[in-house]
Amino acid sequence: MKAIDDIDYIKLIEVIGVLAKNQTWQIPTLFLYRTFANKTFKKDSWKKNFNSIPFEIREKWLDKISEIDDEVDKKRQSYSNWAMGIINLMDKKGVKFMAGTDAPIFFLIPGLSLHD
Repeated sequence: MKAIDDIDYIKLIEVIGVLAKNQTWQIPTLFLYRTFANKTFKKDSWKKNFNSIPFEIREKWLDKISEIDDEVDKKRQSYSNWAMGIINLMDKKGVKFMAGTDAPIFFLIPGLSLHD
């Protein structure tokens, strides 16, 4: 968060302009941060989707999730919100995006996390 607090927004706009000018596509990592910040993976509605992954991985994930507290991480939420704002700015400046997935990092399910 210190880096975000100290960011040079003039330089940021310049870099975004270069990305747009050079037609450099981006694959943002949005869902990964939001999921971990909000601990979406702790919700039963999310865990029900674990039925689509191999049993051994599902059990390992459930064990790890049970060790993580339920407290929402405000700093991670702030970062996630900031990142979404930068993506919106990049979009307005003409930067193109591709879909990507961070699965299976932080209990993201291949396929499903891409759509989310």
